[in-house]
Amino acid sequence: MKKLLILFIVFALPMAAFAQTKQCIIKGRLSSGLTDTLRVVSISKSYPLSQNVLMKNGEFSFTLPVDEPYMVSIGDDHTGGKVFFVEPGTIFFNGVKKLHEAKIHSSAPNSLNNQLADLEMRITHANGGSIPAIQDSLAAAMKRKDMVRAEELKERIAKGEALMKTEIISFIRQHPTSYASAFLLPAIYNKENPEESLALFRSLSPEVQTSDMGQQFMSLTVPKNTIAVGSKVPAFALDHNTRKLTLDQFRGKVVLLEFWASWCAPCLKEMPELIKIADSHKQKGFEVLAISLDVDDEKMRKAMDKYQMPFIHYTDLKGWYSHLAEKYNVNAIPYNFLIDQEGNIAAINVKGAELSEKLASLLK
Repeated sequence: MKKLLILFIVFALPMAAFAQTKQCIIKGRLSSGLTDTLRVVSISKSYPLSQNVLMKNGEFSFTLPVDEPYMVSIGDDHTGGKVFFVEPGTIFFNGVKKLHEAKIHSSAPNSLNNQLADLEMRITHANGGSIPAIQDSLAAAMKRKDMVRAEELKERIAKGEALMKTEIISFIRQHPTSYASAFLLPAIYNKENPEESLALFRSLSPEVQTSDMGQQFMSLTVPKNTIAVGSKVPAFALDHNTRKLTLDQFRGKVVLLEFWASWCAPCLKEMPELIKIADSHKQKGFEVLAISLDVDDEKMRKAMDKYQMPFIHYTDLKGWYSHLAEKYNVNAIPYNFLIDQEGNIAAINVKGAELSEKLASLLK
């Protein structure tokens, strides 16, 4: 159900197919004053994009091309980011301190932005509050050990998630020609019982089914190589500083295969702690192999220099099309695989104190 929540935390969705390239103008104001540069990155595989946008007096404005709607992320290292769909017309971010809190409005006729904002509002009203706000209240209740209140909040979250799924299914049925419907499908996909979402996919128009988002959904339904704790690590051979780098060269060491990118704010936020852990365990036989999903070499190297990452680095500058990301089924970052001395997966997506505990166990 986390996928459902993420969609409604970040979404602002547009509409329909467009036969020719058009333009989308994105404007907004950020009142925090913490940055003068925003990072814009496409998170749709068919639309590679990574660029910086300069702000003046807290305002920003830039233009992107549009063939069909696609997702981009805009944000900085201080205030978090916002994911939205690019569509023809002008998209406005209201004046906020944090971009991820912004409400988005599109000038496009019949835009789905407002429809989906209304949908989110209905769910919030019916549930007596937004799910993120209820989750914050749950965390506070758990912290003060108020278990009665915590159970009440857990029940509200469960009801809200069930309501959200019902509303999404209703939306998809009512909008078979909308790219937004293809975008929402992964939120209700259940690999144990995929037929419901597959039937909805088959009800979409041919244009939407064959779109980037439609094909991304279908990729979820294709069986992939299983990478699980205890399994052997998929072999690789990388070109690194004019020499080949292979997994066998790390045999006898514990290796963290860390997927990251310079445009990924959560990756950079976790970086100082990872560097500290790497430094304290390096002499014991621990290495970090950092796999960047960047598409811009200069921006990647600036981030490496800024954080002084003492890792072995690799990138093919293909973003989400990186052959290692595809080999390891990585579709979100930060993400990592902890590999033991024999080349087996010891842990997946482990960090902080949990990573330190795993290393203590492996490096006895």
